[in-house]
Amino acid sequence: MAVHARAGLRAGAPAPRAGAENHQPPAAGLSVAALERLARERRRALLHAAAHRSRCAQDAEDAVQEALRIAFERRASIRPATAFAYIAVIAMNEASRLGRIAERTRSLDAPAHAQEALALVECQPAPARDVDAVLDALDGLRAVKPDEARALMARALGWPYAEIADAFGWSYTKTNRCLAEGRAALRGRSHG
Repeated sequence: MAVHARAGLRAGAPAPRAGAENHQPPAAGLSVAALERLARERRRALLHAAAHRSRCAQDAEDAVQEALRIAFERRASIRPATAFAYIAVIAMNEASRLGRIAERTRSLDAPAHAQEALALVECQPAPARDVDAVLDALDGLRAVKPDEARALMARALGWPYAEIADAFGWSYTKTNRCLAEGRAALRGRSHG
């Protein structure tokens, strides 16, 4: 303790490391130049990471673009040593998000493995006497869970249970449960 007291240090404070006088703290955040270099040099690896969760190459490209945009906005908080891993995780999450959006917006008439863009479907207007019934049915479908609504719509189009299960990647049990619970929710809504 006497040695530390003579050196002007408090008791219990850690002794300085050798060469600490010239030590600079690491630069906080990722520079724009480093982010651009990472985007240029590691783009294929980012695309590869995003492709694992993407439906197609275009979705992987979109996910990487969005990940780089997010990284640019957050670059002050990204450590350069882990920048690639950080951006790759963002790209994979974006690819998953794009896949969920595509799954929610996919037409019931398209097979589950279809990757083409949705075509506009021409709808025929309902006869005037059925307008109230159509509005009630739409309100009922909004009240049930999304999977139940999808199953009910597919069944209304005349799809058999096995085809619904195959199209949505569900088991027969899940298909049956979605239809039964969806019907029960609609019945409860109409009687309640």
